[in-house]
Amino acid sequence: MVLGCEPRSVAMAPVQPPPALAPAVRSEVTPEKVVNELHLVERSSAVLPGDWNVDFRRPCVTTTGDGAYSVALTGSLDVPGYSLFVRYDGYLARPAPPSGEKGQTDAVRELPLQSLLDEWGTLTAGKHRLVVFAADHADGRTPETAAGDPALSICDVEVTDGQPADVPQSDVAAQPRVVLLSPEGTFNGDEAADSAHLQLFVVPRARAATLVVERPDGGQDRHQLEAGTYAIEGLQSGDYQFSAGFVAADGFASGGLWTPHVITVNRDAK
Repeated sequence: MVLGCEPRSVAMAPVQPPPALAPAVRSEVTPEKVVNELHLVERSSAVLPGDWNVDFRRPCVTTTGDGAYSVALTGSLDVPGYSLFVRYDGYLARPAPPSGEKGQTDAVRELPLQSLLDEWGTLTAGKHRLVVFAADHADGRTPETAAGDPALSICDVEVTDGQPADVPQSDVAAQPRVVLLSPEGTFNGDEAADSAHLQLFVVPRARAATLVVERPDGGQDRHQLEAGTYAIEGLQSGDYQFSAGFVAADGFASGGLWTPHVITVNRDAK
């Protein structure tokens, strides 16, 4: 007898759905904070409570009998709270020699050109700039006159074969000149660094100038600035180089500062 056999049922494992994929987590990249970039905040300019009548005697640089060079100033500044300073190129400004009797506006004061340079500085060939300016005793800022002009006078000099000569007035009048008076020197400690200011003037005040700052981290800041006074925010320890002028296709035009200002910031100093 033949028996029929039922096929044995095979239990099939239930079909498992594919594992769910977790949604991709988008990485949020926080941009690194730029701590070395400088910010300039415009400040109001003080007004000189008096007249500005100080200038260089022309020619600005003369040769003395012993072969040295001399600079002479005419006029005086009899305004309480302000003093006179003279700068040659990007060297530190030096106090002007005292004038004669009070109110003697036609006094002539001479000073050696070498006194405006560092001890290793020499009169080199090329263009140079002399600036005499008023500075406030409290913060060193240069005021403007009641007419809105800066309380300063400029003389541009060109040296050829050791002989200085004033740049012709026709050349000077052809383009406005940019004068950078501060910052300068060394800023020791946080308080000094955070109170640093920048003063830039365009004479005559015709247009904005370009300020270029080389930072100690190797970066560079560029600012288009109107003439005036600015508080500097963001100075870090190290050396900075400030240059100002009109940017042309080939760099700075002749109205710029030929020798940059170099300052040192040391926030760790007490």
